Amino acid sequence: MGKKKRYRGHYCWMCESILSNESFSGRGHRDHICKKCKNLPHAKRQEKMDQDFLFNVLLQKNISKGNQKTLEEMVSRSTGCMKEKAEAVLLVAQM
Repeated sequence: MGKKKRYRGHYCWMCESILSNESFSGRGHRDHICKKCKNLPHAKRQEKMDQDFLFNVLLQKNISKGNQKTLEEMVSRSTGCMKEKAEAVLLVAQM
């Protein structure tokens, strides 16, 4: 016998919730983004991805050169609060 599923539907990483299959479009199933989050402006989605990336980088013991390069790109393209956060994480990474 196989394992039982713990939930029905799919997980949307943007809104961090488990939603029904109908809440996802064709590519939404693959990308794990629901229709509501898919309709958000690209800048909002990019900000959420950057936030998640910063949090995951801070959990790492050693920050790789590739992640440092990504942080530098984030500093150049971001504005406001996200730019300050990326700069702070980059300083920690270069120590």
